[in-house]
Amino acid sequence: MAYLTATALADYMNKVTDESDTKPQEYADGAMDIVNNYLGYDPESKERTETVKGSNYFQLRLNARHISAITAVTCEGESIPAENFCVSADSKDSNYIEFVDGSVFTAGLRYTVTYTAGWESVPQDIVEVAKQVGSLLWESANGNLAVNSTSFADTGTRVFNNYTPDRFLKNIDSYRIEEIC
Repeated sequence: MAYLTATALADYMNKVTDESDTKPQEYADGAMDIVNNYLGYDPESKERTETVKGSNYFQLRLNARHISAITAVTCEGESIPAENFCVSADSKDSNYIEFVDGSVFTAGLRYTVTYTAGWESVPQDIVEVAKQVGSLLWESANGNLAVNSTSFADTGTRVFNNYTPDRFLKNIDSYRIEEIC
């Protein structure tokens, strides 16, 4: 289920749309893609599987936040009971897991983790940013550049404001997963 629908976006913008018009859904989908790319993951709750190399550290970094369940773990193809793992308590919405007994994830070994992460109900501030980005896409369609200008009295001076999603996206930095260099 999408956390931003065409109907919600049209309502947000006070637009009346025709049900046969596919553009509003394209703007909603585009906005969610931009938000998901910025966050580094899709914030909707779903099962994910990824393989990560250990680094002789007690935590293993996964690529989605708000982990609610760890359902399966293998190391180099050998199963390890999921009960041996927990979500790291470092932060409220951690994207790290660790061994319950404090063991380390051996450097170079591949750990394949199947887990559920994301929110059943995506946080409202993420949804709000998606609406803002969607409205920017909608207003920028058909050759509009989402640029406005302001003239100052009789000076002939004009200031152009280029609207990009960046000013909205910064409002959800706290949910973001930073790339490791």
